[in-house]
Amino acid sequence: MDITREEYELIKHEITGNERSSFNTLVLVTERIVRPKVNSWCARDTRLCRRSYEDDIMQEIHLRLMMKVVTFFMKRDEDEINFKYGPNGFQGWIILVAHNATRDFANKIGKQDGFETELDPGFTGVSYDFGSYEIDEYRAILQDAVSIALNSKQGIHKILSWLALAVYMLDYDIKKKNSNELIIANFENKSLFEMYEIILAVTDKIPWLVITDSQKQKLNAALNEVRTDGIVCGNILYKDFFMKKNGVADGKKSISDWVYRMNNLIVGNLNNDDNKMKDEKKEEKDNNKDLKKKKTND
Repeated sequence: MDITREEYELIKHEITGNERSSFNTLVLVTERIVRPKVNSWCARDTRLCRRSYEDDIMQEIHLRLMMKVVTFFMKRDEDEINFKYGPNGFQGWIILVAHNATRDFANKIGKQDGFETELDPGFTGVSYDFGSYEIDEYRAILQDAVSIALNSKQGIHKILSWLALAVYMLDYDIKKKNSNELIIANFENKSLFEMYEIILAVTDKIPWLVITDSQKQKLNAALNEVRTDGIVCGNILYKDFFMKKNGVADGKKSISDWVYRMNNLIVGNLNNDDNKMKDEKKEEKDNNKDLKKKKTND
C-alpha cells in the first residue's frame, strides 16, 4: 500500500510543524513500505540471505531517514513542491534511501566475510513486475530496447535521458515520474560527458544489462562530435538542452518529450522484429505443411 496524502501531510506536520520534530508516522510508514522490499533484497543477495539481517538494515534505514528528512523538507522551496514533496515523490525518496542503505550494509558484510562478488547475478535491488513474461524474457526485451536506443540516430542528449531513466528505474525500483526528477537533480548541472560516466557506473550494477564496446564507441563518438559553434557536444551542460516554456528552461517537459519519442522508436522496432519473427514462423509452418503433404502424396 502506497503512502496516502493524509499520511504524507501528517509526516510533514510532525517534522516541520512543531518545535521538536517527531518521526512516529515516518517510522510506521517506512516499516510498511520498505520492510517487504528489504526482506526481498536480503533473500536475493548472497551476502545477506544466510543470516537474519533485516532488522539491522531497517534500523539503519530509520536512522538515515531521521538524519536526512528534516533537511530534505526544510531546504526545499515551496515552488519546488513537485520534486520530493508529494506522497509519490516522498515514497520514491524513501525507497532510494532504503536501497542505498541495504547496498552499503551488504558491502560491509561482504568485506567482513571475505566475499569477492559484489552481487548475486540475479539481484539488482529491483522488485520486478513481469506481467505475463518470465524473468529471462523480460530481461531480453529490456536488453533489446537498450540496444535499439543506443543504436538510434537520435541526439545524444535524448539517448542519455532515456538510458538514465531506464537504469534508474531498474536500479532504484522507483516510478517513472520520480526517475525524471532524479535525472534533473543529478544531471542538470553536469556535462554530457559526466552524465554518461555516471550512467555507465549505475549500469554496471545490473549484471544482465550489457552495453557493448561498439555501442560505447558510438556514444563516445557522438559525445566528442564538434558542433558548428566549435563546442564539443559532451562538454555542454545537460540543462542547456532543456526546452523552454514561457522563456524558462523546463527539464520535466524536455525529458518527458525526449523519452516519449525514444519509446515510440523502440516500440516500433520491437514490433517490427516481432512481426518479422511471426512471419518467419508462419513461413516455416507453411513449408512444413507443404513438405508433409508432398510426402503423403508420394
